This record gives sequence, C-alpha cells and structure tokens, in this order.
Amino acid sequence: MSGAIYPWPTIDPTQGNVTLRQFCSADAEMTRELSCDPYISAIGSLPPNATASQAQLWVERQQNRYSEGTGFSFAVIDDAQGRCAGFVGLWIRELSEGRSKVGYGIAPSFRGRRLAADAVRAVTAFGWTIPTLHRTELYIEPWNTASIKTAKHAGYIREGLLRSHQEISGERRDMDRAGDFREPRLGRTSRSLGSQRHAAATGPCRNLSRPIGECSTSPPQTWWSGSRYVAGQSHHRALLHRSSQFHSNSGPLMFGFNFAFVGLLGFIMLMVGLHGLISRGDPQ
Repeated sequence: MSGAIYPWPTIDPTQGNVTLRQFCSADAEMTRELSCDPYISAIGSLPPNATASQAQLWVERQQNRYSEGTGFSFAVIDDAQGRCAGFVGLWIRELSEGRSKVGYGIAPSFRGRRLAADAVRAVTAFGWTIPTLHRTELYIEPWNTASIKTAKHAGYIREGLLRSHQEISGERRDMDRAGDFREPRLGRTSRSLGSQRHAAATGPCRNLSRPIGECSTSPPQTWWSGSRYVAGQSHHRALLHRSSQFHSNSGPLMFGFNFAFVGLLGFIMLMVGLHGLISRGDPQ
C-alpha cells in the first residue's frame, strides 16, 4: 500500500539535536527502556517491561507502519550520543481530509533535553513536504504539563479541551488538542518554529502524543501562546470595532439627546424650587 501514500523521505529529517530515520533491529534496546514506563503500555502496543523478543516485535511493527499505510514511524536519534532516544510518528489515516496526527515518546534516560520538541518539529517540517497535508494535530492529557511544554516549544497552538475523548486504562479521558497548519498565503512551507509565532504575536498512532513519563499536575490553561489564540479573540476584536463604529457614527445623535436631557432636568429643578417658595408663603 506504500504507493498510495507519500514516499519515504530520501534524506533523514533533522532538527536541533535530533535526526529521524527508519527503525532497525538495534533500536530494541531503547524499546526495552521505554517499556519501563507504565504509561506506554496504557496507550500503545508495547508491553510493560518488555522482553527482548517483545521489544523486537514492537520495532518490527514500527517498520511496517509505512507499508500498511498507517503513516511514518521514525526512530529519534540523539545526535550528541548517536543513539536511538525514542520514536515519533506522523499518522496519516486522515490524509484524504488534509489532516494528520503526531505521536512521540522519549526513553527516560534521554529526557529533559527537549529532544521530543526537536523530533516534533522535524516530523512536522517533513509533513509539509506532503502536498495534500494541510494540518497536523497533537492530543495531550491536561495533566501532562511536560508534554504541553513540548508542544509549545514545537510551535503548536492549543485549540481546546475534548471531554471524554478516548479510553485509556479502562476509563474515559479528556484530551487537550493542539494544532499546526501550513500557511501558503505567507509563502511559508512550515510553521513549526515557535520563534516565528512569537515574533508575530501581539500581546496533540494511538495518540502517543506525550513524552512518556515527563509529567506533572499544573493547570493546563497556561500553555496558550502564539500569534493566534482561538476564533474568540478575533470575535472580541470585531465587537470592539463595531462598538467604536457605533460611537463614531452616533456622535451628533448622542449630543442632541444629552442636550435635551439636561434641559428637562433643569426645568424640573426650577419647578421644584418654585413650589418650595410658594409653600413657605402659605398660611401655616
């Protein structure tokens, strides 16, 4: 089925401190380390504390994602050590609609160096070389602030909370959704660089969209960033614009109304005063 999707990249995608390449059998070592994180088994097909044979089978499944038409599953190579540090995937089941999902995971010993963010930026930049792809998405549980930071550093924008979006470990979970999209009107083929977004600012496979194990419990509302927040902001600006137009166009009318009101108030005060004088002059 590989002929039905975009060709595998002839040059390995790179970004920051990582390079993305196809999986090989040697990557089973990283896979066993990754399986020590219990969250992996909850959201993916890798068994907890995988044996060597189980890890090898997982690697083979990643190698088959492309031929199955599921998408592109890359091994993430830490350029500083030359070792496999994790995985990142561009899942294109919805490519006919112009959409894809990004999933990733970094082995525990490689965390804390923003390798996940570099991997997401690299796979997103590769995604924009697919002519029919216009949007990429990440799905992240709201408590996972480490992954929220990864999405933010990769240039993704939070778009909202999806209540009871999917089942994990037998229970329905909420998911924050973050998105990125190409903007041909700006002449750019990638919007994955967060610095480009902040410069323009005025004022989230099976949803494996978390750097596994990098978790905390801070409120998720702190990760709004970038030059566009949601449609509500532009709606708010439109209301302000309409309000300013009303005030500017209704100036003469408001002046006339105010003048008539002041005149009426003065007349009432005059009549009250006269009534007081007359009352005090009557016999008691």
